Amino acid sequence: QIRMRMQELAPYAATHKDYLIGQLLENGGATGYNSYDAVTFFNDAHVKGDNSNDNNLGCAATTGTTPTVAEFKSAFIAACAAMMGFKDENSRPMVLGLSGLVVVTPPSEMYFTAVEALGAAMISSTSNTVAAALQGSLPRVISLPWLSSTDKMYLLKCDMGIRPLIFQDREPLEFNGCGPGSEGESHRYKNY
Repeated sequence: QIRMRMQELAPYAATHKDYLIGQLLENGGATGYNSYDAVTFFNDAHVKGDNSNDNNLGCAATTGTTPTVAEFKSAFIAACAAMMGFKDENSRPMVLGLSGLVVVTPPSEMYFTAVEALGAAMISSTSNTVAAALQGSLPRVISLPWLSSTDKMYLLKCDMGIRPLIFQDREPLEFNGCGPGSEGESHRYKNY
């Protein structure tokens, strides 16, 4: 049973990086979760040179925490417009196109709302302009189980040289077995 329990723990170790990303997204507006410019990761004023970029947008859902398909579509359009308006320190556009987008949602009905809002050809008997505009490069929708707030979605651009999130291992883990015939096993039973 110990071996079975160890096998059950393996997926937790493999997804620990995803857990850390979830914590950053979930707490990105809190003190201590700072970006490269020493302000919180999600902030109204990321200053670069003469420009200030706001990556902390809000779009309220009329039903509380779960947006309708139309509300999600509207929030996605607002996020894309803000992202396309980001400028670097030389006042040049930072986001060139809307390819490589990833939408991250909590594990709730918002995931299905996002899939429908971004991929359906028709919404409420009207052509879905988002699906038509992003034809061929629809965003990938991911449900991240480590997000506990059910009323937030995150939009990431993941196809450029500089990524929105970077994980750096301080020192990679190394696993060594101590079973029959292993180096650890032979040292254990050696006569000195």
